[in-house]
Amino acid sequence: MAGNDNHGGTPAAWTLVALVLIGAAVSGVGVAMGSYAWIGAGAAVIVLGLVVGKVMQVTARGKQSA
Repeated sequence: MAGNDNHGGTPAAWTLVALVLIGAAVSGVGVAMGSYAWIGAGAAVIVLGLVVGKVMQVTARGKQSA
């Protein structure tokens, strides 16, 4: 069975993961502090990560089709 050994190791995937992790950390701090502003900021970073990751994938920084 021919497989893909890429495992998501593309700049688009790494950028997405990094931004989502940062956003989750910011939101977590917001929950601990009881601050809706921090929770919202973290959520915004997560959404930004999703958008940036998709844009990078579409602009050929994601997995290349064979």
